[in-house]
This record gives sequence, C-alpha cells and structure tokens, in this order.
Amino acid sequence: MAPWQGLKTAILRQHNLTEFFRDTVKSAVGEVRVDLAEITEFYLVNLLHEFQRTERLFEQQPGTEAMEETPLAVLLARALAGDRSERIRALKKIGDSSLYVAGFFPARAARRLVAIDYYINMGGTAYRNLAQILANQRTFAEIFAELGEKFADCVEVLAVTKRVGRPYSNVDLLSLYERWLETGSERLGDLLKQEGIVLTPQTKTPQ
Repeated sequence: MAPWQGLKTAILRQHNLTEFFRDTVKSAVGEVRVDLAEITEFYLVNLLHEFQRTERLFEQQPGTEAMEETPLAVLLARALAGDRSERIRALKKIGDSSLYVAGFFPARAARRLVAIDYYINMGGTAYRNLAQILANQRTFAEIFAELGEKFADCVEVLAVTKRVGRPYSNVDLLSLYERWLETGSERLGDLLKQEGIVLTPQTKTPQ
C-alpha cells in the first residue's frame, strides 16, 4: 500500500470513530435524560476518542518499563504541590480518569475496594476546581463547571455508551444494581425495574 493510502485510511478511521462516538454519546445523553451543553457532549466524545490510547489512563512508572494507572491521590498531590500549569494538568487528569474508570470499568474500582462514589467525588471536585482556575477562559470554565456539577450523570452516559448496540448482560445488571445501591439514582432504578429486577426500600443504601 502506498504511504498516502495508509494515511487516508487512518484519517477515515479516525473520522468514522469520532462520528461513532458522537452518535453514541448523543443517544446516551438522551437515555440518561441529562441536559448537557453541546460543547460538553463534544468533550465526552473527545474523551472517549483519547482514551483509545493506553497512555491516557496509564503512565510509565519511574525506574521501570511498567505501565500502571496513577492513583488519584498521587495526582491530587501533584495538583496541590505544582504550579498553575501542573495543577491544571493534574486536575484534568483526575477528572478525566475518574470519569472514564467509573463509566467503563466499575469492576476495577470494586477489585480495589474503592466505591464508585469515591471516583465521582474526586472527579467532580477536580472539574469544579478546574473551572475556578480557568474562570477567565469562559468556554473551558463552563465545560468543566458542568462536568463537575453533573459528574454522576456523565458517568452514566459513558456507561450507556459502553453497551451500545447490545442488551444488558448479567454483569451489566450487577454493575447497574451496585451503582443504584451507591447513588440511589431514580434512572438506574427504572432501568433495573424494566429488566424485571424488584427493588425494595430495605435494599437501598441510606444516603
């Protein structure tokens, strides 16, 4: 294949992938019934696209070739200790990573004995702080403020995009049930009821 043909294929693939993510995010936003600004939706589309690259979630650890997920506490320490630029990078990493892991890999959190609401609290707080730091950049401030305010809803949007085009599996239903226990989300309760799962007030974790 000629070099230009390979480049053309790569460009088309990227365009098609972006279009796919745009359609699935828009559909998921409708299913979750959350009102998001169009530019915030596009941020989620871009987030899904970027996290196709391993290095967006994992980092090479000092003195080793191992690629591992950087703990949120380490990222927070960087944000607190760094200058303005480092603080912005670290807070964005906390928000983006928390959103992606909570939406796509809730089982990863469970294996680490970390509740999903830990990611929701950390990610939402990071985005809200980022909005304050970037207050003089209106567009970015509005995006991060909305992501911070509606973080739990955005987690659900990503969770819906994960299963697009296929029915709920038993693992999906268990994940939904666990998130319902943690958040008490009405929408999650409705989804579980639609799948024939009976929920009782005694089962629900007090908020």
